[in-house]
Amino acid sequence: MAKTNNFILCHEFLIDYIQSIKWNIELCVKKLSEQIELNPFDEEISLENIDQNLKIFVDLQRSYLLKSNYNQLNKFKVNIENNQILKDMITYYPLIDKFIQELLNIREQQTKIWEQQLLLEIRVYSKFLPQEYDQLEEMLLTFDTCLPSNNNNPLERHIQIQNQHFKIIQEAKRQWLNLSMSIYELELQTYEQKYQETLNELHINLQNELCFSQINEYMIRQTKELKQQIINKIPAYRRKLLRNYQRSSSKQTTIGISPEPYLDLLSNPFNKHEWHYLSLGKCFVNI
Repeated sequence: MAKTNNFILCHEFLIDYIQSIKWNIELCVKKLSEQIELNPFDEEISLENIDQNLKIFVDLQRSYLLKSNYNQLNKFKVNIENNQILKDMITYYPLIDKFIQELLNIREQQTKIWEQQLLLEIRVYSKFLPQEYDQLEEMLLTFDTCLPSNNNNPLERHIQIQNQHFKIIQEAKRQWLNLSMSIYELELQTYEQKYQETLNELHINLQNELCFSQINEYMIRQTKELKQQIINKIPAYRRKLLRNYQRSSSKQTTIGISPEPYLDLLSNPFNKHEWHYLSLGKCFVNI
């Protein structure tokens, strides 16, 4: 509609606009009624209740965004102040830049090791070990015929060898996991020792307690930031791991490292939930 000062045209436009709004409201009410008929509720929900709940939802989202933006803004301010302080210190003490870059590099390498360790722990908790563990199981399958048995009954001998095979593979995977965790811990300690040595060298060369204290606080904040970045990636990694687990063909056939019972039977008569219940421990098993 073009701009006009004609009262009649303006009045007609407003009437048509109001009618259009009413028609849209009636259409929404009709669609809501159809949805309620398809999915009935125990209690009747009025438009007033819907409108009130929507307002509450909008208020909550607005508060969340305001809080999130406020925290992000404070974080930016702190980072800007820290970077400015660091820049000023480097101006007066040029040797600081070299040490800080070296300290940051050590922390970055250390947090990468910590991330790998954390991801392996998540895999253990999710009962979905890396592929290398399944390859170990496949390799040990070739030794089935070499397992000793003093039972002359073929059926009982087969069951005995089957249980021995289960325990050997489970113990081998546990030892491999313990070795991997020990290697991660050793690497973390090595980087930590290197970090402390570099920090002490900076302290000796700087000979300024206030400046050293500020650098130390700066590195602590940088370390927390690096770890937080890894923690923020964990939910996405869990979702990806779950999808891979659901598509995996070996999730039901491989032997895990978590404690679980084994049977003197040829096949497992329990379903998934019953087997998990038995795995909780002998105090939960009633015979």
